[in-house]
Amino acid sequence: MKNHIIVISKKHRILVLSVCAAIVFALLIICNIRDHQVIAVLSTSMWKIEPETPRNIDDPPFGELPSPTKTVSVNEVIQSGTEIPLQFAYNNPEWKRQAYKSYWHSSTGRWSYVPDRIHYAMHRIFVTYPTASVFYDFIHDLGIAEESKQFQIPTRSPYENIVLVVMQTKVEKIFTLGNQVVVVGKPALTGLQVLLIPVKDLKPYNTNESILFQLVTDEGDEIDYDSESYVVNSSQ
Repeated sequence: MKNHIIVISKKHRILVLSVCAAIVFALLIICNIRDHQVIAVLSTSMWKIEPETPRNIDDPPFGELPSPTKTVSVNEVIQSGTEIPLQFAYNNPEWKRQAYKSYWHSSTGRWSYVPDRIHYAMHRIFVTYPTASVFYDFIHDLGIAEESKQFQIPTRSPYENIVLVVMQTKVEKIFTLGNQVVVVGKPALTGLQVLLIPVKDLKPYNTNESILFQLVTDEGDEIDYDSESYVVNSSQ
């Protein structure tokens, strides 16, 4: 058997080398672009889920409304205040709080900031007015977007009621006095309650200051708190 030797002319050798070089160059460009894309995605994700630099952050990790100037003890609110009838927009005593929701993932970014996630996990009482954009973020931050589809909230005016969300507590009574609202409840391992607080039932000492909502036991021990601005409903 004879060995066959393939002889490539100088012209063809140059052509083959040129083609190989072009392929290698193209692969380098593609890899470089992909690396930059990965870096960009990672940078964006990191910006969404943590502070830009390592640091300690107090709770809450965002601006908080100042407490009203004049406040009294929880017991005084209960004894001297006005009781607000319980008006449920949603009540599920078997509801279990989940550790993580799919829409908190960094691929969306809107509710992925870790300090915020820790803040909401630390608390049991939350209040807001059901205005469209604010309420949308509110239910997603709390992890109750699916449940909110069953909420019975009047749509006449977003400032007619303050929406009060209480987790893992069975609300028994609500009292108000001045710029305070005291929510009396029994701590529980499960449960989600959404109540409506009619703005007309609030008689703040100072309408320019916030309303302080305090979640307490029937013995007057404070569990948690939140606050909201007082907004006069123009439709009343």
